[in-house]
Amino acid sequence: MRKRISSFLAILLVLSVFAGCNNNSGTPTSMPTPTENAGGEKSNLPLSDTPTSFSYWCGTMNLRPTSGLQTWADSDVFKELEKRTNVSVDFIHPTGSSIAELFSLLLAAGDYPDVMAGTSVGPWPGGYDRYIADGTIIDLRNLYAEFAPNITATINLDPDLLRNCITDSQYMPVVPVVQYQSVIGPTGGLGFRGDWLDEQGIDPGSIVTYDDLRVVLRQLKDAYNLQYPYLYNFRFQPLMELHLYGFNSGSKFIFDDDRNVLYAPMLEDYRNYLITYHSMMQEGLIDPNLAEYTTVYDFTPYWLREEVAFGFMMAFWSGDHMYQQGLTDDANFYLVGIDEPKFNPDIPLHTGDTTAYNFQYSFRTGVSFSTQCRDPELVMKWFDYCFTDEGKLLTNYGIEGIHFNYVDGVPTWSDLIIKNPDGLSLEDTQQRYLWHFPMFCDFDKELLTYSDPRQLQNITKWQSSTDRKWCLPTNYTMTADESSEYSTLFGDIQTFVNEQTMNFLVGNIDPNDDTAWNNYVQQIESMSIARVNALIQAACDRYYSR
Repeated sequence: MRKRISSFLAILLVLSVFAGCNNNSGTPTSMPTPTENAGGEKSNLPLSDTPTSFSYWCGTMNLRPTSGLQTWADSDVFKELEKRTNVSVDFIHPTGSSIAELFSLLLAAGDYPDVMAGTSVGPWPGGYDRYIADGTIIDLRNLYAEFAPNITATINLDPDLLRNCITDSQYMPVVPVVQYQSVIGPTGGLGFRGDWLDEQGIDPGSIVTYDDLRVVLRQLKDAYNLQYPYLYNFRFQPLMELHLYGFNSGSKFIFDDDRNVLYAPMLEDYRNYLITYHSMMQEGLIDPNLAEYTTVYDFTPYWLREEVAFGFMMAFWSGDHMYQQGLTDDANFYLVGIDEPKFNPDIPLHTGDTTAYNFQYSFRTGVSFSTQCRDPELVMKWFDYCFTDEGKLLTNYGIEGIHFNYVDGVPTWSDLIIKNPDGLSLEDTQQRYLWHFPMFCDFDKELLTYSDPRQLQNITKWQSSTDRKWCLPTNYTMTADESSEYSTLFGDIQTFVNEQTMNFLVGNIDPNDDTAWNNYVQQIESMSIARVNALIQAACDRYYSR
């Protein structure tokens, strides 16, 4: 058996079947069929001769109260899955302020459901290997080999997707939740009031560097009497990163060309960011108070009150979305995205966003089988059915004629989903009728709801000039001891860097002062940043050797 398992892993690692060229035309295509292209096969239905069920602790599938559902099992898709497979799912929906804490309590109690989805904030504490070793979850290699041809075919479509399904110890601990999309790019980025650019005769494509950006911001500030034309927020960490990519930097860790881990906020590229943004604040282009926001939607009122000309925007805000939604009476109002401005246009960019939306196939999270799972073979067959062509169609689009129809050969949601007669939002209709984030998630179905072509154009425009060569993998795993040491050391470093970054930006400390900068770097060095880098380096090295 050991030889058989080793041979199976070798097949997984060698026979990676890559999808065709990425579609960056800005038009979603029909769903791919890895089951045909990579050796998958159809499931024999029903999966069980008699009605049966399995329990599923779903920490990554939070119910929206406004959807009207008490359990995912009541949605049309799960009812249809039960009808086809003769297998129902007994969902356990954790409720509380901290899903991660509830998950830890579940693991500590020792009474496990059949499968567990963990949490949406990352891998299991200390990594999957720990929980296979202590008898909490099972290694799925045998089940993959015998009962999961369609999942196997899918994870072979991308090498990083495959790595994320294998641990540092070469176990296979999860059935992955895979996101696919034919239009690749982030769903949010930097943009302008497009109507104002038009009125001033400015081509957004001409804004390439930070020098270009300054010139345009000055012009718009004067033309529209704006106090601070650039809406910037340092405190909202996810969006701070967007402003660093044009400097080849980041707010935490990056690689160099040889894949050595470095701490970006102590490098010269980060200093260039501080100097540039500090000077724009001094010039009155950015609000030095750096107003606080808690979500991306907090930016919307600033755009609508016509207080800003440039800042963060979501892709679906593009074009005339605001006007069509009745958020503004100005029919000329529209937002247009631009690629991130560059500090030096002659130097290639290597940092960027590494969320799932920037890759054709990506690992979102995983479902693990507990050692108390009553029928692992049947459960694996059920998940594998979700990766067949008919399973993907059902779990993403629902039932033809009710939830979707074919438009030019492409499955497209019906008005029940996108223009719900009861006024439910798209998120709510997906929960009530469908599977909001299925095992194989075809994100094209979301993109097909965009009514203005400029919405998709911005997705392909943002971060289009970076190769992400310096980006760390998103799912490297530290051991329990490494994680504990990392948390102890890095917490103080991050607090110090955040405080000093603010001081540099607002001018309490001059980022142009070499002595001040050197003191800042030396303080970080004295806080054991080299050891933190080494911990991450070890985890990344193990990831790439999977």
